[in-house]
Parts: sequence; structure tokens; C-alpha cells
Amino acid sequence: MASVCILPVRQYKDIVPLTTGEHMVAWHVASMRRTNNTYRGFPDAHGAESSPNADEIELMGVKSEMAAAKWLGVFWDVVINDAKTADVGDVQVRSIKDPGRQLILHRPDRSNGKKKDLPDQRCMLVLVGEKACKMLGWVRIGDFQTEKFWNTTLLRHPAYLVPQRYLNPMSTWDDVADNVVPLRSQAHL
Repeated sequence: MASVCILPVRQYKDIVPLTTGEHMVAWHVASMRRTNNTYRGFPDAHGAESSPNADEIELMGVKSEMAAAKWLGVFWDVVINDAKTADVGDVQVRSIKDPGRQLILHRPDRSNGKKKDLPDQRCMLVLVGEKACKMLGWVRIGDFQTEKFWNTTLLRHPAYLVPQRYLNPMSTWDDVADNVVPLRSQAHL
């Protein structure tokens, strides 16, 4: 018997609105994450605790995860204290506030308990606004964990910085099987 793959009908194109209730939930989840990290003595991921905008960074991350789950049509499993899991299902999500920022990816071999970006995962970049989020594009993480994108000077910690021109359009999300490398990601090779 042949198997059938049913793809979700995308309710949203690139813009995902957040309701007032979703904003309230985002504030609560961001607050719970920050409180939990402080209470348990966990450092914020990737040096955010030393930022004067640490609360805003946490809130942006929560909103982007929420928007990604809505865009994907999946349940958003709120994670409070497990930085080792992916953000939404098996997908990593990164948020930016300023439209020109690059996608930040981390090393797959982090042994310090912080989030790992695994080469076979996909990662979305989300522009977070006040009432909506814009899904900017996505990459297969392993395609960009190379020396060409490695940067040790621009951030508080070394990371892979991927310019937005390398992002695959969100419209291609369902076109790519998990074992196929997207063509745009190959442009840097």
C-alpha cells in the first residue's frame, strides 16, 4: 500500500499576525523562562544575560516561536527550561528586530548544555514586529556551518552568520524533502 503525505494548508503567506491573547501568553512565557533561568542559576543562551535588552530578546524569541508554529500549522510546545531541544518540533527558529540582520547559527558540538544547531535541522529567520511576525526564509543548518560563515568578532560569542540573500523563500518549505539539500543553499558552495 502506498503511503500518503498530507501537507498542511498554509493559512499564512509570509506575515503571521499575533492576537492580543497570544501577546499576553508570549509575555508570560518569556517571563517564566527568564525567572526559571535566574532561579536555577542557568545562564541565558549565547550571552543574552549581559545585554541590557535581555527581556526583549527573550520576548522576541517567544513571539518568533509562536509565529513559526502558527505558520507551520503545528502545536507550539512551550519549553521553559530545556535549551537542548529545537524550538518548534524539530525546527530551530531565530528572531530579529531589525530587517537587515543576519541569521545566527551555532555549532553542532556545543557540550556546555546550550542549544545545539544540528546539521540536518532546518532553521527559520523571523522578523518580529509589534502585532505580527514576518517569516523571512529558511536554511538547512548544515549547509552554513562552514568556515565561510564562521565569525568570531561581531557577536559576544563565535557563531555562523548567514546573510539573508542565502535564505530559501518560505514558499519552498514544503517542496524540500528532509534528505534533499535546497538549491539556494548550494549557492555558497
